[in-house]
Amino acid sequence: MMPLDASESASRRKYVQMNTCGDGRVRPYYRRVNPKFRQRLPDDLDSTEFEAAYQAAAAAYIRLKAQAAGRAPPDGSVAAAIADYRNSVEFREHPRTTRDHYETFLRMFGNEFGHLTMRGLTSRGLDDYRLGMYEAKRAASFNEIRKVMINVTKHFIKRHPGLLKDGNLWRDIDRLPIAKVPEQERQNRPWPLDVIAAVFSAATPGFRALLTLYLYTGQRGGDVVRFTVDDDAVLFDPEQCVLRFAQNKTHRPMDLPVPEELRPLLTRTGGGSALLTPRGVPWTLGNARETLRTLLTNLNLPRYTLHGLRSTLTRELAALGFNEMVMMLQCGWTDSREARRYLRGVEQARVLVGVPTAVAGHFGPTLEQAALAGNERRFAGKTGRAAAKAGVVGNVKARRRDR
Repeated sequence: MMPLDASESASRRKYVQMNTCGDGRVRPYYRRVNPKFRQRLPDDLDSTEFEAAYQAAAAAYIRLKAQAAGRAPPDGSVAAAIADYRNSVEFREHPRTTRDHYETFLRMFGNEFGHLTMRGLTSRGLDDYRLGMYEAKRAASFNEIRKVMINVTKHFIKRHPGLLKDGNLWRDIDRLPIAKVPEQERQNRPWPLDVIAAVFSAATPGFRALLTLYLYTGQRGGDVVRFTVDDDAVLFDPEQCVLRFAQNKTHRPMDLPVPEELRPLLTRTGGGSALLTPRGVPWTLGNARETLRTLLTNLNLPRYTLHGLRSTLTRELAALGFNEMVMMLQCGWTDSREARRYLRGVEQARVLVGVPTAVAGHFGPTLEQAALAGNERRFAGKTGRAAAKAGVVGNVKARRRDR
């Protein structure tokens, strides 16, 4: 790759912003504010690939700005199909967090290809796009774009029957393989017990109470912070010590028994809550994440996440001998594959620690009884010379004799 001239390199970086991604790595993005626009760029800022990607992002921004100026996207275009999908019942029925997640990838694809027509998306073009994303090491982004564009195209076909003769081409494009991330680098990996002890010890009483709620319930962050505010959709039965709510993401109703230790945290006295920030206001997902990030930095610990406590509970349930059905009911999963995904990295020795005792307890009495009435000689008496003396003829000798 030929490096850019210094002046060219500087001009190419005018709208570049370095962002810390979910895996902790810093990567460049082309970013504009009015209208809001952000697009990932290659990591090497001095490469020809970076220059080409920067120019493509700038062109995509110009198209987006023209649309924002009042010109609606032409009917039948990718941009119009995405806008139509945003207004669909299927999209609007998703929880807000899911919609925000989808929006990221709708913008990513729409910014680059919104000017094309839906009929202009060909199998070859999508396959070339897939190859480009693979070479840019953006497999995860491509897979998310593929997933959401399947839904966009499905909605477009429903609204414009017969217009796409080849059907939903996105379904025919395979996902990109994701490189396996080492367990110690996985973003939402379980917390080791020594990390739990260190963080809980250093946390303020209010944050320690919130972390306890995360760890003991194993619920998603958006649901846990709902337990800390006066929400009519969340009910706590102090007599039975049961939380009743519907999960934000899946809308699944939950009747969740919780440990006695959570009773004082979830029982409101005088309309107040014990689950408040040091400033006396309810927790939000944002300030809970920021508090944890600061705490880990001050303790010189690697990055762990609040969602990792959900993985931690799953790991410990497995180590305690609970089966997948129990984990699914506890965490609100409807598919055992999801439970198994959270069991990645579970220590085999910890899960199997009770197996030797169980195996010995099951077979032991039978083997002991056999030993009491068993043969104590150096030979069994049923094979070899002892068998010959007893007149026992084995199958091999019988075959030889009959030849």
